[in-house]
Amino acid sequence: MKKKIILFSLLLIIVVGFLFWGVVVLKKPNTLPIKKVVVQGDFRFVDKGKLQSLIKPLAGKGFFSVNLKSLQAAIQQLPWVAQAEVKRVWPNRIIISVNMDKAVAVWNQDSLLNAYGEILMPNSKRAFSKELPQFFGSGDQAVKILDYYQRMNEILQPLNLQVTTIVCNSHDSWYIQLNNGVKLQLGKERVLMKLRRFEQTYNKMFASHHSLPKKVDLRYRNGLAVQW
Repeated sequence: MKKKIILFSLLLIIVVGFLFWGVVVLKKPNTLPIKKVVVQGDFRFVDKGKLQSLIKPLAGKGFFSVNLKSLQAAIQQLPWVAQAEVKRVWPNRIIISVNMDKAVAVWNQDSLLNAYGEILMPNSKRAFSKELPQFFGSGDQAVKILDYYQRMNEILQPLNLQVTTIVCNSHDSWYIQLNNGVKLQLGKERVLMKLRRFEQTYNKMFASHHSLPKKVDLRYRNGLAVQW
């Protein structure tokens, strides 16, 4: 019985030692070295120099020595990268998939805003699509302006109108322009309530006119002023 226990113990030690040796060997750079790194996805506005600096060290590493989680986290820290996936493909390839952050608005004419209200600095003029709305404000107002933009468009949906420009100045006074060219002065308080008033009276006040107003001032408590 003792012999069987001793033999089993020796066998177990040999197996564990072999596995440990195998892990050490596999993690060496000269074991199954990386021969190809493939980057795929939409990364037009990602800084290619910074991305290459993260990928370059892979050339000297082994297939199992690459820390995938660390590399993925580093890539996702790059501006414009919304999400990244890094995986091994047997026997010598690493595939990196990049999803680009999407711009939802132009911010102060020189930068962009993503869906989380984060300000992004573009490295190409191609990022400034003419279809994007224009937002103007201070950095701490970005999330609020984006939230109001979405809620304003919901209010205007029955009129088939959309907001194209939002200005929120340092005094927190709101000014917007619609896609039909009409400008609305909303003031500082009850901004969305004033816009609802505009939506409710729009057809009654302007449907019979041959031309749309240039500007509607909604800063009054119970009324509005129209400039033609």
